[in-house]
Amino acid sequence: VVMRKPGQEMIPVNVSEAWRRGYEFHLTEGRLVFRTPYGQPDSFSAQVNGVPVEVVHAILFSRHSWVIITVNLLAHCSMHEGSYENGYLQWRGLQFSSPNKRHKIKVTVGMNGELEQAHPSGVENTVDSGAEQGVYEVEKQNSVFQIGIPYNAEGGRRKSLALDGLYEFYVFNLYVEQILLEGDQVDARLRVFRTLVTPLLPRPLFCENGTLLAERMFLAYLGDVPEDVVLVSVGLNGQEFPLQAQTLTGFTVTEVAHANNTRGYTLKVPFDHPVVQQQQDRAMQYVLMIQFTLHVLPEERPVYHQTSVTVLLDASPPAINASCSDSGMRFTLEHRPSEHPWQITIGSELLTSELAARHGYVLSNHSQRLQLDVPLFTAGYEYKNVSLKGFAGTFEVHLQDPKSAEVHSWVQTCPFSLSQYIFCSRTGVMTVVADLSPMVQSGLDPARTSLLSKDCRPTESDGTRVLYSFPLNSCGNT
Repeated sequence: VVMRKPGQEMIPVNVSEAWRRGYEFHLTEGRLVFRTPYGQPDSFSAQVNGVPVEVVHAILFSRHSWVIITVNLLAHCSMHEGSYENGYLQWRGLQFSSPNKRHKIKVTVGMNGELEQAHPSGVENTVDSGAEQGVYEVEKQNSVFQIGIPYNAEGGRRKSLALDGLYEFYVFNLYVEQILLEGDQVDARLRVFRTLVTPLLPRPLFCENGTLLAERMFLAYLGDVPEDVVLVSVGLNGQEFPLQAQTLTGFTVTEVAHANNTRGYTLKVPFDHPVVQQQQDRAMQYVLMIQFTLHVLPEERPVYHQTSVTVLLDASPPAINASCSDSGMRFTLEHRPSEHPWQITIGSELLTSELAARHGYVLSNHSQRLQLDVPLFTAGYEYKNVSLKGFAGTFEVHLQDPKSAEVHSWVQTCPFSLSQYIFCSRTGVMTVVADLSPMVQSGLDPARTSLLSKDCRPTESDGTRVLYSFPLNSCGNT
C-alpha cells in the first residue's frame, strides 16, 4: 500500500502496517472496502469548487503470478459544516467524478441512518438540475451538490434555550449516499454522515386577548409554547401566583395541547377579582398586567412573557329577549335606570315609531318595557334553508351606545312552515310556494308546470305544491 500526499515521498508499506496505522482494507468477491478515520497524517485538506474537503489517496499493489494489479482509491469527503439561510440548513458535497461516460450517479438523502428514495442525479456525469426528495432539496451544479433541509423537518431534534428571551436550535444527523452505477452494476459507493446544527433561532411566543365582556372576564391565551417549555407561575398586577396554588386564587389557567407538539395556556380572570385594578369616573376601567413565567426543561431556566389588558366599560347593555310565533318574532327589552341611553337600530336605521309604521312592525314602549313585534315577511328578514317543508327566518336587532358607538347584536332565528308564501331575499331572489291541489285533481302534474317563461320550472315539488326560486326580472317577472 502507498499513501499518496502532495509534497510527501511515497513509501510503500504492507497491508498489516497500513492496518496498524488506522487504514482498513476489506476484500471480498467483487468488492473492495477502504475505511480510514478523519485527520490521518496521510490525508490532506483542499478546496474543490468552493467546498472544503479532506482527501485521502491510497494505491494498492497486488501480485498474481507475473501480473501486478494496481488499484487507485481516492476519496474526497466534504468537510462543509453546514450553513443556514432562509429557513433551510444547507450542506454541500462533491459529486463522484468518473471518466466513464456511461456511469450514472444516484444521490440518496436521509436522517439518523435511514435513507429516503434515491434521487438519480444524471447520466454521462453532466448534471445541472434541482429536485426535491421528500422534504429535502437537492440541487446540483457541475461537480457540487447542495442539500437543503427545512429547519423544522421531521427527523431533526430541537432544543429550547433561555438567553434573554426564548431561542431554539435544531440538530440533524444527515446521512448521504452516492452510488456510481454502470447499468445495474454498482461500481462505487460513498456514504457520508454529518451532524448539522442550526444557529440559535428566536422562538417568539404570542399572546391573544380574548376578553369576554358579556361574562365580565379577562381571557388571555399564551400560544406557540414548545414542548420542552412549561408555565410555572403567573404574575397579575405584580402579585405572583404559582400554578400549584392557582385553584385557590379565583382565576384559572388551562393548558391546551396541539398536534404540532406545541402547547398553549388560557388564563381567565374575572373583572371583579381582587387583583384587578379598577378606576371609576364616567366609565369603569379594568386593568390587568400579566407576566407569564415559564421554565425551559430540563435546566429549568426561566423565560418571561409580559402583556397587559385594559377594558373600558361605559355601561353594560340591557338584555333583549326574543321569541318565535307562527306569524313572526317578538323582541322584548326591560328598561332599567342608566345614565347611558342605549339605542335600538334595525340595520343602520334607528328604531322609531315612524320606522315601525313604515315597515309594518308593531312597537310599544313604556317606562318598564319596550316590545317589538316583527311580522313574517316584513323588511329585515333573512331567509335560509328554504324548501317545501318550511324555512328559517332570521332577524337581527342592534343595541348601540350613541356616545361610544359600542354595538351589541341580537340575532333570532325561527322555523316557519306555511302552505303558500312568496318573498324576496336581500340578494334579489324571489321565492314562491304555491298549492296546486285544485288543478292536480284535474290531472295537472305540478312538477311539469312553469312560469311565464317555459324555462322556469319548479325547483321542488311534493305532488300538490311547487317551489319556484328565481332572480328578479326573470322568468317573465317584471
